[in-house]
Amino acid sequence: MSRQRPISDITHAIVHCSASPNGRHVTARDIDEWHGPGRARQGLRPFLRNPEIVARYSPSLRHIGYHIVNRVDGRVEYGRSFSETGAHCPQQRMNYVSVGICLVGFDQFSPTQWANLRSQVLALQHQFPGIIIEGHRAFNPLKICPGFDVPTWLERGMTPNSENIYRPEYDQLATQREESDIETA
Repeated sequence: MSRQRPISDITHAIVHCSASPNGRHVTARDIDEWHGPGRARQGLRPFLRNPEIVARYSPSLRHIGYHIVNRVDGRVEYGRSFSETGAHCPQQRMNYVSVGICLVGFDQFSPTQWANLRSQVLALQHQFPGIIIEGHRAFNPLKICPGFDVPTWLERGMTPNSENIYRPEYDQLATQREESDIETA
């Protein structure tokens, strides 16, 4: 069961990526499966949540370690409540003092995901003055998560680099090129 915490303990927001292929439609339920029953199939202990919090905030999610999930299509889903300890960054005991935000994808995110992240960061800065915003890799140098440099993004006024913007029309063009290559072969 995850632990309750006073939200006044929150000092950080940690940005993650789902490490799924860019543009793949992954939901909080999918991530919940990766964090929960899927863990058991891998021989790992599933994460458990407080049943009262589950019933109130997200009855269908019982394991997800993130507080916020930003989907490719722009929808925002919520996992754990802010008063619940996360399960997204065990390094340096950051789960106890942070909010976990997950962008679905690997290193390219849709314009709507970027806009949602910006809004969420601004809301967190308003709710928790002085909150520190970091990427997961700041706490684990072996990770590239979230696929972009969070401090640089913040310095740029929360504007992403063009190579970190997912544009579905590129996927369509690539698919058309592949089909064209097959036809001419």
